[in-house]
Amino acid sequence: MKSSLFLARTLAALFLAVPMVPMVNATHSGTVVAWGDNGFGQTTVPAGLSGVTAIAAGVYHTVALKNDGTVVAWGDNGFGQRTVPAGLSGVSAIAAGYYHTVALVGTGAPAPTVAAVFSADNLTLVWPNTATGYRVESTLSLLPPVLWGTETGSFQTGVGTVGMVLPVTGTKKFYRLAKP
Repeated sequence: MKSSLFLARTLAALFLAVPMVPMVNATHSGTVVAWGDNGFGQTTVPAGLSGVTAIAAGVYHTVALKNDGTVVAWGDNGFGQRTVPAGLSGVSAIAAGYYHTVALVGTGAPAPTVAAVFSADNLTLVWPNTATGYRVESTLSLLPPVLWGTETGSFQTGVGTVGMVLPVTGTKKFYRLAKP
């Protein structure tokens, strides 16, 4: 895990980062499987948790979004990161940081799911071809003020997908899909 890359989808954004967090995965049946460091209970999935459509992992806590728009969190709570606000519902997206959790409340169209495919010389970002009107943006830093620029890589199409091929330059960049 120390040298692997992972993708975190935050409010229609795709960011590449080097994590020190456990791995979690939602299965097609809506159950959660977790493994890795469990020093704070972050990989101890609550018994009976089901209907999960999205998950996010902080350093010491994990968050799940259920298909009914509610949120379940477990693991460390030293900063209130797993204390879900009473009555929170209608959630359409979640994200977890080191010691915080955020939820997007609303009924807007969900952001497309994005996959990253790495090769020696390229990074290819791929999303469903039904998600039209998006562009790939990048920035060198997530510290305010964040300045996003439009990427100009080459597009490719596959069966039901569209993607952008970006060269790997050795410069750390953060990427997102954005609507103009």
